[in-house]
Amino acid sequence: MGISTLEIRGEPFVLIPKREFDAWSQQLMNIGPPLPAADQNGNRPAVPAMLALLARKLLRRRLAAGLSQKELAKVASVRVETISRLESGRHQPRRGTMAKLEKALNAAGR
Repeated sequence: MGISTLEIRGEPFVLIPKREFDAWSQQLMNIGPPLPAADQNGNRPAVPAMLALLARKLLRRRLAAGLSQKELAKVASVRVETISRLESGRHQPRRGTMAKLEKALNAAGR
């Protein structure tokens, strides 16, 4: 793995080969719970699929913001258990909870 750093206007950047970046990007896209199995027509159950996709997006945004579940919970004024259940795809969120999480993640710059 050939990783190097470069500084532009006082800010450090990490340089990696494109194939490694592509592999890491693919892994990040698949982080979180798996999608439910498709039926013989290629269709997936809507609610479980939506929960898995929501979980993946929440997890990606939290990690991109550099926040732990505990830190996000504190900033969003929700329980850590709520974030854990949402990120595992085991919980159907309430609109108010999602609004709090969206506000907290936007404030974190992600």
